[in-house]
Amino acid sequence: MSQGKSDKSGGLAPRDLWFTLSGVGLAMFMAALDQTIVANAMPRIAKDLGGFASYAGVVTAYLIASTAVMPIVGKLSDVHGRKYFLLGGILWFTLTSLLCGLAQTMPQLIAFRALQGFGAGTMTCAASTIIADLFSPSERGRVIGILVPISSAASVIGPLLGGFLTDGPGWRYVFYVNFPIGLLGCMVLARFAPNIRHTQTGDFRVDYAGIAVLIASVVPLLLALNGIDKDHPWFSLPVLGLGAVGFIFSLLFVFIEKKASHPIMPFELFKNPIISISLSSAALTSAALFGVTFFLPLFVQQVLGASAQTSGAILLPFTFIFAAMVAVTGHFISRYGRYRVFAIVGPAIAVIGGFLLFRLSPATTHATLVIDIVIVGAGLAIGMPVYNLATQNAVQMNLLGSATSLVNFMRAIGSSLGVAVFGSILTAQTQSAGIAPALTDIFGVITLILIVTFVLAFFMKEIPLRKTTAARKAIPEDLE
Repeated sequence: MSQGKSDKSGGLAPRDLWFTLSGVGLAMFMAALDQTIVANAMPRIAKDLGGFASYAGVVTAYLIASTAVMPIVGKLSDVHGRKYFLLGGILWFTLTSLLCGLAQTMPQLIAFRALQGFGAGTMTCAASTIIADLFSPSERGRVIGILVPISSAASVIGPLLGGFLTDGPGWRYVFYVNFPIGLLGCMVLARFAPNIRHTQTGDFRVDYAGIAVLIASVVPLLLALNGIDKDHPWFSLPVLGLGAVGFIFSLLFVFIEKKASHPIMPFELFKNPIISISLSSAALTSAALFGVTFFLPLFVQQVLGASAQTSGAILLPFTFIFAAMVAVTGHFISRYGRYRVFAIVGPAIAVIGGFLLFRLSPATTHATLVIDIVIVGAGLAIGMPVYNLATQNAVQMNLLGSATSLVNFMRAIGSSLGVAVFGSILTAQTQSAGIAPALTDIFGVITLILIVTFVLAFFMKEIPLRKTTAARKAIPEDLE
């Protein structure tokens, strides 16, 4: 590490600090870009590889793998340090992106996407935690305000770039584009990022049983949730069977973790009401966010009769206001050291927006729709930074990775549950009443979810934001 250390951010020199932040930003940009750029290329991929029946598998495999690995990475990075998990995740993601681009059949692509998901979950979890290591909770809001717009920009660029590459050199370059970004991120982080850990490894034993049973519980549950459709409703045998398997392994996981000396998921975290409320709120808002971004384009195209291009243009203000309000909220939290007020105000505004969406009809104008989604986006964005900050501020520093990974894990579970619930409503109501009433019911459920989040916020306690970084508390020989 460079000479001339400063007192800020665990003693890192400013140059090292900002280059590390740049590398983390590249990792987050790549992860966000991959989600939207691949979605836009999927119709052409399915056509070329002849696998329309496996269309959803490409997305599901990635989602399941990235979700399952998060708690594992969080715990192990507390012991062995973030740097090598972040580097390994980026490198793994980059190499498996090349494999995805080389796939010759749909089963191959699904398998490579699952492998890519392991890398995505690893680098996302490690990136979130290394920011928590380097910036104290009182400083971290400003950093979140810098990084979230980067991810939002990637989400906007993704569909445009995906269309350009798919129509130009071909869909395989949708995956190849990750190579230069990933390589640059690895080079920057390998040179400047510190390796920070908080737990002595002398008596540490990897909880292999916990890891195996965690995967055995998460994978069937996510398969069940993502497999629900018109041919496989909630109470169909495949869905019930997978759900039962996941539930049984979940009970076994709880039993194993309570006996483990170094559990992969420390259940003591859930005893803290700040953490448990933050985790619940993170899952609920993720479900609501997924519902808004996924079903609004469907409303615009199927109910209002607009084009796909128009629906994309209508969603742009939502993306921009979301990024802007996250940045503003992060700044104010850092400046005033208060977060509970944002946990209350954000969902309150989102509830108003959700109610406005619930009142949408075929007579709704585009201008009205833009106003409605801007209100929802602003509300969701104001609450979003709170859950990470509150969790990281409330947890012991030696469990920082585990706690941060749990927030990401719960967001992924919330999105998956949202897929299942909203998809079921769409299927059932469209068949009986039509697409417009189905979407109205979905927006109604989203509003109820936001109301629950709003009520939960009143039970969240506020404790002063720490002004000490986790890096200052790390094992000295590992801050290098």
